[in-house]
Amino acid sequence: MRKNTARWSVLLVVCLLVSLFPNLGTTAQAAGGDESAAVSNAVYAVTQDGSKKLLVNHINVDVDNPQKSDYLAIFTSGTPVTNVAGNSNVVKVKKNNAAIQVDAQGVVLKVAGPTGGLNPTNNAPVAWEPDQTVAIPPGGFIILASDNSWASKNFRKALYHAFQAGDTVFLQHGGAPVTPEYVLNLPSLQVQGAEGATVTTATYNVQGKVLNYKPDAGLSVTVGGTPVAVGADGAFSQTVTLVEGGNTVSVQLLKNAAVLQETELQLVYQKQSGDLIEIEAPPEDITIVVEGPKKPINYIDKDVTSISNIIALFTPEYGSKIQVPAFNVAIQVDKDSKVTKMINPASGNSAPSWVGGELEIPQGGYVVMAQDNSYNSYDIKKYLATKFKVGDLVKLRKNGNVVSVTDLMSGTGAVPRMQLDGLSMFTTADTRTTIAGKITNPTGASLTIGGNTVALQPDGTFQHTAELAAGPNYLDAVLSKNGNELDRKSIVVFSRPSLTSDKQIILWVDQAANAKKFQSSQSVLHFLTQAKEAGVTDIAFDVKGVEGYVSYKQSDLTHRPYVSEMVASDRKGSNPDLDLLELFLQHGHALGLKVHAAFNVFAEGSIAVKDFAVIDQHLDWEERVFRPEDNGAIKRLRESAYGQKGLTGGSGGAAVLFVNPSNDEVRDFQLKTFEEVLKNYNVDGIILDRGRYDNETADFSDLTKAKFETFLQQRSKTLTKWPDDIFRYVDGKRVDGPLLQDWWEFRSGTIASFVEETRDLVDRYSSSKGKKIQTSAYVGAWFESYYLNGVHWGSKNFRYDSRLKFPNDSIYTNEYYQTGYIHALDFLMVGTYYSTTPEIQRYLTLDSIVTNGEVPLYAGMALADLQSPALQREIFQTALGGSNGLMLFDASLANWPIVKASIDNEAYVKDYQIGMSKPGHPSSFIEGSYYNVSRNSGDLNVYNEEFGTSTGANRFGVEVVADATGKVTKIANKTQAISWNWGAPEDNNSAIPAGGMVISALDENGVRTKRQLVANSYNVGDDIRAAALSGYMAYDGKTVSTAYPQIKGHVKLLGAGTDVAVSLNNTAAAVATNGDFTGTVQLQQGSNTVTFAVYVDGMKTNEKSIQLTYTPGSTEEPDDSTSPSTGGGFGPGPSTPSPEPKPVDGGVVLPSTASETTDAQGKPAMKVALDAKAIAQALDALKKQGGAAKEIVVEVPATKPTALVTLSLQDLVKAADSVAGAVLTVKVGDVSYKLPADLLDSAALAARLGAKVDDLQVTLSIEKKSGADAKPVADAIKAEGGEMIGDVYDFRILVQAGSESLEVRDFGNRYVERSIALSGGVPSYATAVVFDPVTGEMTFVPARFKQADGKTIVTIKRTGNSLYAIVAADKAFQDTQGHWAQADIDLLASKLLAKGVTDREFAPDRPITRAEFAALLVRALGLTERQDDASFHDVRSGDWYAQAVAAAAGAGLINGYEDGSFRPNQVISREELAVLAERAAAFVTSQPAKGTASALQPFADASAISDWARNAAAFAVAEGLMNGMSDDAFEPKQQSSRAQAVVILKRLAIQFGLMDR
Repeated sequence: MRKNTARWSVLLVVCLLVSLFPNLGTTAQAAGGDESAAVSNAVYAVTQDGSKKLLVNHINVDVDNPQKSDYLAIFTSGTPVTNVAGNSNVVKVKKNNAAIQVDAQGVVLKVAGPTGGLNPTNNAPVAWEPDQTVAIPPGGFIILASDNSWASKNFRKALYHAFQAGDTVFLQHGGAPVTPEYVLNLPSLQVQGAEGATVTTATYNVQGKVLNYKPDAGLSVTVGGTPVAVGADGAFSQTVTLVEGGNTVSVQLLKNAAVLQETELQLVYQKQSGDLIEIEAPPEDITIVVEGPKKPINYIDKDVTSISNIIALFTPEYGSKIQVPAFNVAIQVDKDSKVTKMINPASGNSAPSWVGGELEIPQGGYVVMAQDNSYNSYDIKKYLATKFKVGDLVKLRKNGNVVSVTDLMSGTGAVPRMQLDGLSMFTTADTRTTIAGKITNPTGASLTIGGNTVALQPDGTFQHTAELAAGPNYLDAVLSKNGNELDRKSIVVFSRPSLTSDKQIILWVDQAANAKKFQSSQSVLHFLTQAKEAGVTDIAFDVKGVEGYVSYKQSDLTHRPYVSEMVASDRKGSNPDLDLLELFLQHGHALGLKVHAAFNVFAEGSIAVKDFAVIDQHLDWEERVFRPEDNGAIKRLRESAYGQKGLTGGSGGAAVLFVNPSNDEVRDFQLKTFEEVLKNYNVDGIILDRGRYDNETADFSDLTKAKFETFLQQRSKTLTKWPDDIFRYVDGKRVDGPLLQDWWEFRSGTIASFVEETRDLVDRYSSSKGKKIQTSAYVGAWFESYYLNGVHWGSKNFRYDSRLKFPNDSIYTNEYYQTGYIHALDFLMVGTYYSTTPEIQRYLTLDSIVTNGEVPLYAGMALADLQSPALQREIFQTALGGSNGLMLFDASLANWPIVKASIDNEAYVKDYQIGMSKPGHPSSFIEGSYYNVSRNSGDLNVYNEEFGTSTGANRFGVEVVADATGKVTKIANKTQAISWNWGAPEDNNSAIPAGGMVISALDENGVRTKRQLVANSYNVGDDIRAAALSGYMAYDGKTVSTAYPQIKGHVKLLGAGTDVAVSLNNTAAAVATNGDFTGTVQLQQGSNTVTFAVYVDGMKTNEKSIQLTYTPGSTEEPDDSTSPSTGGGFGPGPSTPSPEPKPVDGGVVLPSTASETTDAQGKPAMKVALDAKAIAQALDALKKQGGAAKEIVVEVPATKPTALVTLSLQDLVKAADSVAGAVLTVKVGDVSYKLPADLLDSAALAARLGAKVDDLQVTLSIEKKSGADAKPVADAIKAEGGEMIGDVYDFRILVQAGSESLEVRDFGNRYVERSIALSGGVPSYATAVVFDPVTGEMTFVPARFKQADGKTIVTIKRTGNSLYAIVAADKAFQDTQGHWAQADIDLLASKLLAKGVTDREFAPDRPITRAEFAALLVRALGLTERQDDASFHDVRSGDWYAQAVAAAAGAGLINGYEDGSFRPNQVISREELAVLAERAAAFVTSQPAKGTASALQPFADASAISDWARNAAAFAVAEGLMNGMSDDAFEPKQQSSRAQAVVILKRLAIQFGLMDR
């Protein structure tokens, strides 16, 4: 406390100085904080230097109840109230609000709200943090800022610019510094009532309270200028008289006649016609006011179905009871005016739990029901839910006077009421329908339906069969009594006899959500196979997304970028080497699926993710919008306030960039997009999506204006004021102009003509290709508002009927009808994205009426909203009954087993339990939702590599990644979920490790349960397991006749695990290595609980209890035929003994089983996994064969492009230790790879990966490249004038520890052999080459060619991995003709080892420099050039020879000079050449190269050879690598020529097995 006091003392001194010398800095207040007009109670927040001070508008007041706007509010430590009900220690900071958290020392701890800095284009925050609560620090405070415009208001902006984290802030009152405690005790004014409220009486009761009120402190209150009495607790109340319209009521707090604080209430008095009937709740505090809060009653004894935002009263004259919908609120009041029952009361501070029900209407009492469109936005349902409770007394008022319910009744007795069974709007294939229902209080009532009299039964029930005409039928049910119509209900039925049971199921594959998931042809095939098996018949493949990228390669007319070029972080990553459309067509057609290409027509960019494929090159195409936020200006979308809000992540901003459909260039470009697909691909149809205007605010460009004027001229009309003749804005609301209807018709005609042009284009290609190509569209089902988007997608024969109840029926003129375009389509998909049967039927019927039944209609299903299997089945079947089929949106949300059951109209039963271990809780586990299905809201799923390469999930989930050992390596959004701060979410879409798993959680909106459970349960480094338990359902609820039944089931591991234990009622079951288990339980007669428990490696993953009944003599037995293994077991393999390794010359062939999988790039692969047991068996077999046996051979089928062999690095180390020179040989068809067991430095690799050697896994990969993958190599060979023989192969070694991995490409000084067998013979000059995919360069690599069994075996030796190919390139040079070294030069040039100075010249006699020979030597030896420094001061990294010199130095071939130089441009002497040849020989043989002095005896100048070169010269001569310049002269100092260097290299390569003779 002393420290706090001392700190505040310093701040008080600073504040005092500022108050004494106000001109030290510029004063800046928040808007509304004009200091000259400020009241004396004003509190300011001041910066430490006094340059800025902000007026605080509210002190310790709940600013959200009633809602305040445009303010700075302070909440000090110890405040009795904040804006969080029931917790005055925290403050709620809503999204788009700003706040600072200040500690007891005055230091800003946190700035909440704005995040990501300011956007330079509008100086507004880049993003806003989601809703959050911030704790008030002890002794400190929070300042909260709110306004509705960053640009034009200065509350949030002022706070943001004044204070940042770490700044010091102090408080000022009355020109003097004060502490938060002082502010806490200041008197302040709290006024009840919402600003801007509309009232229906001429009087209004203003209520409030003075906080910290002291009767003897000279405080007083005035309301509307009139002094009012203030109670001892500070409460006050005053009734004011209002005038019709707007009223401003001033409430002031005064001290000794000086104004301390003033609040203004804005009230609107709206005089009602007729009697004002109100319901009144009990007063909140009877000691303050005697009247409670009131609300008008809008309807009495009337069916209010579908009437929004009302309160209705139901008396006994309505009937004996009332059905209350699930989302309404109702109270039952008895004859004594006491609440006896409620439906959907508020639960504390939370919203109701929302369950409907039936309420009786008591005799002498009544029921009041409230319904509105939003519980939080309207104070209607909330009023009933929060202001009343059972036992309260309720008052009814008529024109201000308290009355009884009988005063509001007609007095004529119970009024007949009509209730209809079933739906009021539906589609059927039948030609007749039955309408049934009930009339309550039927005495004297009569009923007609469709003009036909219907008989009523004594109990009021009725049933009528109506004949239906094909098309729309409007049947009015009219209830009358004594000739007076009491009620009328319309039943709208569309009769569509053409509907059959043969339904099409179209699956929409959205580009943004799915493209990146398809990394291989196999993944496309797997996906389409799943869809086909689920019942899908057609694919709507999104080939052009909203961003403008396309999912096809042959964009020869538009040159649109391919989808792999997307830049948005959650959408990029598509495989650039695939043509997705072609793959979908290839595999889809093979499966019998139709594939339609879908286009986002007039969308050309995503503002939400800031990705724009082509629009930035065509800014004139971008829509021009006329919106109220732009103050009358017409702006390009991204320059408008709406667009800027979208670009900065603000809510309510633009998400998609539309282009102008009136622009001829735009239309032509879209048509070309369609055409390049029609021309180049065998599609079954073209789908138009977003073939519309953005919304009613577009397009207002000059181009559109000119076209509209031409349109008007044809109608003899003139545009005089643009855009006011269409509409203008007054106070932000649209005011229609005289040409608005013309405008709607112009826009709709614009879209219709484009659709017709599209149909013409498609028909031309249908004719030229000799097949029917369909034209279709997707539209929203809500036709009644689609005119705002410039679209009439219905029939020209559609005619509006008032019983359709459209909100604006003036649209539908004869001219508007003629803009319908359904005649240009073969079918239509409508977005019936609803989750109730009435809504689905309503819109299917409406859309059938609008289209006049002229084309098949497919109901769009939003899978995101239909995750409950029962709900999905209900909605699917409802939609199938009223349409030609379904369109499922979107593929990324499909849970295939549920989809299949819903289509087949079968109950989905999940037949397994997925569970995960819980670290630190070995006897507990976490139950998940599904495994290996797409994650949806509410799911907690587990994925292993069977699902694919990644989870494909969005950013707002929590994902836990565990490697093949079970170790958690990564957790996405752990911190975000725990703190529940999602301002900066991390990407999900986690890569699924080979042999590992990913746990992925996502809650429903507003729920945090699953994400926080996962985030709190797991940490990086944890050891976890997951498993799926199945088979238990075969026994649940069944009866057996034995007390000791046998129980079977299956455990499927997902990720790591070897030891699986299953118990049944704590008795161990026998578990096979494939996951099947069998056990026995002891039962008592009668019902028994049987509990299955699964432990993986000692960690609990599952527990499931079932009920099993034992009845002696029972003939019923459970069917356990489905319980054995469904695959995905654990352990090394079957329980049968493994075959022994097969001896072969030089080693053993290891028996192995290959499985289909995908490689790291998602390409199809065959994989063999070697375990420790298999390696141990192989080593034992090698030892039995004797010392010559070194090879462990693993054969992988060559049925896929890639072959993978995986094993533990520790097992390789053991092999090297057990058998000297052990080699692991992988054979894939005609290709093999020999990996020395001791090649990899296990300790170094473990250190680089930060792991233990025991945790390292090795994957050896051999991939045959083809198609686009092989093209760069083929191009490089062609550029050299060569021809490729055979295929290109990529050899890789990957070492992995958990999620971390690295590729080993450079083996230092070790050669590794790989061989390729070619059919038949090859030219003598053929060579092996290595291709660098980064530089695109191709160079010689050491290889030997051998003929065997009609094949040429090419054995390649190199000290690294890369892409390899065999090449034939016959080369010669003009200047070597007749030269003594011509044959050798031509040979090495053809081998791509020696290079000419030009394509035609070699310059054989030109001296060769040290750098040139180093490069030749590195190529000849097959060394991997290095990026690192060669440590010579005269070799720079940018020199062409730098990497070769580094490689030569690394291999010990060159040392340089004593001064640290290499002298690269110095001509190399013959004795230096001899030294390099000697060192090269030593490198290849791994043995010192020794010469004999006698070899130099023939040379008279032998003594001139330098001592350091003498042994090398002797070696070179003895081995035939070098000769003398004459018989008796070696000439050691003579410069070497390029020809001499080539000859020596050729001899060296042949001598030491790097090349054939």
